[in-house]
Amino acid sequence: MNNGSVRKRVNLDGFHSLDISVCEEKQTVVTELIIPDEEPVFIYAEKFNEPCNYFKEGIRKGIEYLNSNTRNKRKGG
Repeated sequence: MNNGSVRKRVNLDGFHSLDISVCEEKQTVVTELIIPDEEPVFIYAEKFNEPCNYFKEGIRKGIEYLNSNTRNKRKGG
């Protein structure tokens, strides 16, 4: 069932977390935002042409998504 992928949960701020699934063999990363008592929110997936630090990319995209949503809520958008 693992299909060669590794899944890690990264706590961002004590409330928001990211579930990051990496398949190095397929050079892919998928990131979901986790908020307690809510369904996970798919926020990012990418297939890379070259090996990289997939977890770092997933975390970076998750933080960008969270920051973007926070700014939009402050603006009323």
